[in-house]
Amino acid sequence: AKIPDGVNKLDRKPEEVSKIVKKAAKSLGASLVGICKLDERWVYANDDRGRPFVFEDAEDPYATAAKVVIPRSFQSAVVLAVKMNFDLVRFAPYGTSFAGSFGGYDDMAIVASRVAEFIRGIGYKAIPCGNDTALSIPQAIDAGLGQFGRICRLVTPECGPNVRLMKVLTNMPLAYDSPIDFGLPDFCNSCKKCVDACPAQALPCLLYTSDAADE
Repeated sequence: AKIPDGVNKLDRKPEEVSKIVKKAAKSLGASLVGICKLDERWVYANDDRGRPFVFEDAEDPYATAAKVVIPRSFQSAVVLAVKMNFDLVRFAPYGTSFAGSFGGYDDMAIVASRVAEFIRGIGYKAIPCGNDTALSIPQAIDAGLGQFGRICRLVTPECGPNVRLMKVLTNMPLAYDSPIDFGLPDFCNSCKKCVDACPAQALPCLLYTSDAADE
């Protein structure tokens, strides 16, 4: 989707535009929102059809039978999280939890599309993404939404791991958030409840930290 005809770009400082986008995202259904520079390392090599994602000096994003093009001007990612219904999700792995999970997927599609259309409505281009196009967790960490937990998911201070993540890639000049540290690695390294409870014993006994790497 392209910028609607007759729309002029919102001419404000990146810090002001970031505040506007965050406020809009919350009003459009996002539980959490952060902004980071788009790191090309987190973009997938190929899409679900096997076409490579490539960055080019293009005016607009486009796709052909041979490739999917992201313009180099798309330097920012607006990272969004929606909280799932915990009263349903807590019944995992039983069927009741599926309703909470599927509801999260529905919210991903709706909220990312709404935010992307808002960005187009103030004169910039946007690509809404769910689990496609690029990894969500590294960008959510870069955008300050949370930290990587032992359960191999993003854990947020507000909602724990009970969120679905999405992002909107854009050419809008934005001010970036910074990663946060609310003590999760130390907590995970001392708690280990999930390690003991995992039937397959598939979780790491030690969560990676920079201190652990130094040792």
